[in-house]
Amino acid sequence: MHLAFDARMVYYRRAGIGQYSSCLLQALAALPATETTDLQVTVLQSRKDPHPIVPGDQRFRRHRLMTPCHHRLEQAGLAVELAGLRPRPQVLHSPDFIPPFHRPCPAVITVHDLAFLRYPKLLTAESKRYYGQIRRAVASAEAVIAVSASTADDLIHLAGTPADKIYVIYEAADARYQPSPIPPAQPGYLLFVSTIEPRKNLRTLLEAYRLLLDRGRVRPVPELWVAGQRGWLYQDSLRAIDELHLGDRVRLLGAIGAEDLPILYQGARLFALPSLYEGFGLSALEALACGTPVLAASAGALPEVVGEAGVLLPAQDSQAWVAAMEQVLLDPTLEADLRWRGPRQAARYSWERAARQTLDVYRRIAR
Repeated sequence: MHLAFDARMVYYRRAGIGQYSSCLLQALAALPATETTDLQVTVLQSRKDPHPIVPGDQRFRRHRLMTPCHHRLEQAGLAVELAGLRPRPQVLHSPDFIPPFHRPCPAVITVHDLAFLRYPKLLTAESKRYYGQIRRAVASAEAVIAVSASTADDLIHLAGTPADKIYVIYEAADARYQPSPIPPAQPGYLLFVSTIEPRKNLRTLLEAYRLLLDRGRVRPVPELWVAGQRGWLYQDSLRAIDELHLGDRVRLLGAIGAEDLPILYQGARLFALPSLYEGFGLSALEALACGTPVLAASAGALPEVVGEAGVLLPAQDSQAWVAAMEQVLLDPTLEADLRWRGPRQAARYSWERAARQTLDVYRRIAR
């Protein structure tokens, strides 16, 4: 079976869809040879990307594309470039939601979330233009991978996707995310890891942190560290830091390399993700895998992913968030229990399993 995998997003964004693409391709390559004897993969990468995603494996051939992601002429450019692929692929996987509508073979798409349908006001005009093609995309694709049951449900009810076209295949934390042998010393820091954009609801966390400082029940109060690149409409989130007079208490770390993220999680007293909506919530799972106590919003797929290994809270209730932070920071028994539960919950998710399930989808569609 000849698979073409659109991995152009790896160059533009290492997190999110880029990370999903890299992890899935590497997991496919790591499967036993007896399971992949028929597999040949053309990895479609950006012409600007100098690094092969699966180096040294002859089954995974890199092919550079000129067409950039999300460009207004992307559909036309991809149609031309894919028509010239040799050998002709039997299946095309588009992990960035929208497949080429004119293509030489059946397509599998991955839908990570439908936040743009639930919260359209939180997107830029350019994002609405691209992701606004989702209904045409799910109608065009021969199979749709949803990264959670929550996303699968949204696909059915918000995008009109036939249920028999959807396959729920969970993501996973990379193997590098492991507990530290030494728990962090107090006071440590409180941690938020995600792209800074309205959907991630950083403002509620900042409001809760302001309350944590003002109530004075926790002494000393750990700093709040915010890791992640700036996404669309990020200005309001960062403006709240000044409005709440937190400039000397909040540390903006920017984007953190994958090699440094495990250490960042391991050193935190707790991790907080107050997102209004998550199609999966990979950063919460990574924190769980590192044994970091997790506070997460009870929204989207986060209850599904975090389960009973973390504390689930109403996304926009800053009073509930400050109470939960105080509880974890002041109760060593609760903190230790959450640190024990996290890695066991994260172990339920596996890239090896995801690779096998995805390969099965490819073969179904190729047949």
